Amino acid sequence: MDKTCTFKFTDDDSNHRLLALLRKAKIRHDVDRDGFIHYSRGDEEIVGNELISSIRKRAFPAWQLLSCPKEYVERYRQYMTRHGIEFREEWINHQLCFLLPRKHRPHAWNLQDPGHPIKPRCNIAMVKRLCEILVENRRARTLGEEILRDLESGALGANAYVRLARWCNPLRSESKIQPIAQRISEELFGHVLRRVA
Repeated sequence: MDKTCTFKFTDDDSNHRLLALLRKAKIRHDVDRDGFIHYSRGDEEIVGNELISSIRKRAFPAWQLLSCPKEYVERYRQYMTRHGIEFREEWINHQLCFLLPRKHRPHAWNLQDPGHPIKPRCNIAMVKRLCEILVENRRARTLGEEILRDLESGALGANAYVRLARWCNPLRSESKIQPIAQRISEELFGHVLRRVA
């Protein structure tokens, strides 16, 4: 048998479940001492599309795979850990990939900027409504758009953070935008931000 495909779930429970499914489906395979499962390219469709997918769906009903160059693996891992994003690790043909819920947009994440973490139990729906009001107002449109873009990551990037802090503490009187910016700041961080130079 030409065992040219390899696969491994990093967590043992999922890997044992996959082995049980392979035996039940009578798919010929071998397991090396590191836990990597080797199987034939001829079985790749049923193993990948049915057996492995069924285990992924148990972790996340709607899922996606994130693969990246080796030098980015630790950056993604740290980003997801820091922002409380659930993920699982798996090895496909000796390349590490991340399994995560489909709702996230990992290629839009700023891996260079650690960001300013949003407080737990933030009312995201309210923040989105307030940001939509800002977007409708031409003067604060950029602020609203930046916050909406960063919300999914669980942290505000440096640009959005500085812009929000400035709108919370404008240099001249601002009766329309300032109260909205302050409310957003309180909801995201638990306090009104001080102005950033």
